[in-house]
Amino acid sequence: LDPGTERIEVMQRFTEGGEFDGAAVAPNGRIYGCPKEQGTVLKVDPDRNLVAELTFTRPGTDKWSHPAASGSRIYCSPTAAASILAVDSLTDAITLITGATNHRAGVAGADGAVYLFPPATGTVKYLPAESSM
Repeated sequence: LDPGTERIEVMQRFTEGGEFDGAAVAPNGRIYGCPKEQGTVLKVDPDRNLVAELTFTRPGTDKWSHPAASGSRIYCSPTAAASILAVDSLTDAITLITGATNHRAGVAGADGAVYLFPPATGTVKYLPAESSM
C-alpha cells in the first residue's frame, strides 16, 4: 500500500499453499516474513521492488511467528517449533537456536535482547551474541 496514493500493488503471488505469520524490518531496509506454513522465509526488498523466498524446509505447520529485529538479525518466535528461527539480514543465512518452544509473541528490547512470550506464564529472554550486553 502506497500511503501517498492509497494504491495497492501485488508484488508477487504464491502458487503453493501456506502462510507467513508476521514480518520485521532489518536495519538494511529489507523485510523478512516468518514461515508459519511455508517452507521458506519471505524476503522483500522495497528499494528494488523484489520478493524472494529463502529456502528453509522444515516439516510441520504453525512453526514460527511474531518476528523481532535485533542487530542485523530477525528472530521468529517458535509457536510449534522447538527453536527460534534467526535470519541474518546481511547474508540471508538461516539458523535455529534451541531452547525455546511454544511462544506466541516476540519483541526486541532496548537492551538488544529478544523477549519471547508464551501463551501461559513465564518469559524467555534471548540475548544475541552480537549484542553489547
